[in-house]
Amino acid sequence: MAGSTLPPSHSTFSGASNLLIEDAGTMGAQEYHLKVWKRIVELEEEIRTLKSCHNSATSICRLPIEILSAIFSATFRIAVSQLVRATHVYRHWRAVALDCPDLWKELDSSTFRTIGLADTMLDRSKRSPLTVSYIGNRDAHPRRPQVAVGSLSKALYDLSRLRLVEVSNAYSINIILPPLLSGWPDGRAPILETLQLVNIVDADGYYLMGTREPDYDELQVSYFQGPLLAGGASLLRDLTLSHIGVRWGMLPLGPNITRLRLLEDLRDVRSYTPSTLDFVQSLRKMPHLENLELHGFLPPMESAYVAQHALFAFPSGFKSLKLSDSCDRLAHFFQFARVLDKVIITVTFFQAEFGEDDFQHVLEHLKPSVGIGRASSSVEKFLDQRCSTSFQLHFSECQRENSTTSEDSMDVSPPLP
Repeated sequence: MAGSTLPPSHSTFSGASNLLIEDAGTMGAQEYHLKVWKRIVELEEEIRTLKSCHNSATSICRLPIEILSAIFSATFRIAVSQLVRATHVYRHWRAVALDCPDLWKELDSSTFRTIGLADTMLDRSKRSPLTVSYIGNRDAHPRRPQVAVGSLSKALYDLSRLRLVEVSNAYSINIILPPLLSGWPDGRAPILETLQLVNIVDADGYYLMGTREPDYDELQVSYFQGPLLAGGASLLRDLTLSHIGVRWGMLPLGPNITRLRLLEDLRDVRSYTPSTLDFVQSLRKMPHLENLELHGFLPPMESAYVAQHALFAFPSGFKSLKLSDSCDRLAHFFQFARVLDKVIITVTFFQAEFGEDDFQHVLEHLKPSVGIGRASSSVEKFLDQRCSTSFQLHFSECQRENSTTSEDSMDVSPPLP
């Protein structure tokens, strides 16, 4: 122990540590330092192991895996970053989280703006059904991380895993829908329940209030040139497609749809609309339909159809109808369609100018379409904007059930612009 100064008491130290203490000054500095650092690493590993044993004895680490997974699931719904932090608290927590694919199956916009996170979640989710949601941000800062297009495309590639997909390329100049969804035109999505593809900003304000029209050339960049999910999506219940250029006959319409929103630009020289017969046949194949919104998808006027075919009645569970189109197509729709009670109707005449005769022509067909009993009610909401005129009809229970007023008394006419 020559030249060494020992601590006052090291009787509790391990034998290996005591030997190193006693060897101080008996060998070269480099050799001694290597031995000391090796021992330090060993002790640090022992400390980590002992801490893990200490933590594993706490109540929170003895929870059943099922309960701990449920807690993680609730945390994940707040933010994926919270889940990632939680997995670094205890080794047991991390092991449970990594072994629970359902914790990693919901990918949102923030996921695709964090380097490597989306790919990590896709790997950890294994074969769990995926929820993929990317919504463009109007107020995105120029220095804000851009969406990882490769990761988003990878998440959307395996159609067999997708349960919910919401993609809006608004304000994202590096998001172009057709390349992003390269396998979708002829693909099949067997478990897809919700699909929302939006190629326009602030759709409700544009269609209902007639605000600034979108740039037509910019819209066409994300137009599809053929079908969408031609292989089928039999479980699809909620479908929203806004300005993606898919024609009616190439849409993934199925018997389980409850909400259908289709919106296209009326300035497009191509026709996205079906014939009246195809339109009615498609609606009849959706017996569970509750909400329908169409902009630019109503069939053109066909007097022969009205004369030769029975009227179409929406299913009993139908709740709301929103239509935006030209006067002649609106009038034609109300000639062959009948809307049941309790349905909220919003009609938008989407053109800068229209004459009083055109307006009255639509209302003449609207009256019998909504029923005599309801015809005693009047407009509750009315919007007159630069590009359109909209009105919304509401009907009270007592007026529907007790009214004896004739069709001629129906007062639904808003003031003309």
